Amino acid sequence: GQRDAMIYRYACLMRGKGLERPEIAALVEAYWRSRVTDKATYTLAEAMIKVDQAMKHAPNNDAHDDLVVDDEDDESTKVGASWGRVDLTAILAGDDEPTLPTLMPRSDGVNLLYPGLVHSIHGESESGKSWIAQTECARLLAAGRPVLYVDNESDAKSVVERLRLLGVTKEAISMHFDYRCPEASPLEDNAGWQDMLGGTYDLAIIDGVTDSLGLFGFGIKENDDVARWMKRFPRQLAKRSGAAVVLIDHVTKSSEGRGRFAIGGQAKMAGLDGAAYSVDVKSPLGKGLKGRLTIKVGKDRPGQVRGHGGKADASRMQHIADYVLDSTGDAPVATLWAPTADDGDA
Repeated sequence: GQRDAMIYRYACLMRGKGLERPEIAALVEAYWRSRVTDKATYTLAEAMIKVDQAMKHAPNNDAHDDLVVDDEDDESTKVGASWGRVDLTAILAGDDEPTLPTLMPRSDGVNLLYPGLVHSIHGESESGKSWIAQTECARLLAAGRPVLYVDNESDAKSVVERLRLLGVTKEAISMHFDYRCPEASPLEDNAGWQDMLGGTYDLAIIDGVTDSLGLFGFGIKENDDVARWMKRFPRQLAKRSGAAVVLIDHVTKSSEGRGRFAIGGQAKMAGLDGAAYSVDVKSPLGKGLKGRLTIKVGKDRPGQVRGHGGKADASRMQHIADYVLDSTGDAPVATLWAPTADDGDA
């Protein structure tokens, strides 16, 4: 079926990159455990059959080099636009406005996300990364503003339930929330891919970077793969839609040497033209709890956010906000507080 074909193609792409069977099998098993809901009818053994078939055939992994992109809108394909002399008149005249953050406001009105640029929110599993992003989704949806959510981690029911808990009406979700949960490469669903790229959004969330890289046939630790994925998906999406694009990503389990980076770190960090935020749990989120997360900025390319943060540490990380989710009442209340000097409630 379709799932067999998708797993086979993915395994072939990984094989074409030189991965051996144990590595490919581990990636496929991770997908099976997290994304296959009917495990009784589609077993892990069946998925591994496709891995074995891919090991025998191993086609070349050049498929995504021809990923369908509207060349007329992609300046990277225009020799003149890409290599020609840039007109600096507007910049020199002072007519070019600085890029300012306009989304994800703190309690003091300072915004953390830039429109049309790519950002990252990364942290350990169950650190509340998605809650932070979904809270901003809820704020925008309640105001009637369009939001895209590309979900590689959860499911529609869970995401909608959270938005409803955060006070978003069914009508607002139906009208303004574009939810997508891809299970195939854009090559296999180009109509859906182009439809998404043709949308206009204020905010676009890509939840689950590792799985998204896999759908494109890319590995998480290959810098070239990460760079190509960044250009083809989040950077292209930001450019076309005008959205502030946010990648929800994981960090390595060991905190030693982690610094500012998500898994596969340096290439991902280099590909961000907005800001990168790391999340640490100060007190856990959960029903009946008042959870608190510490948010630090590790990169701010436009330079408009860092000035509102605390003192930089050795890794150039600055405390920029505290996310508090109070679930002790009938409905959760989420607040993005400006950092305070003490550790008490803001």
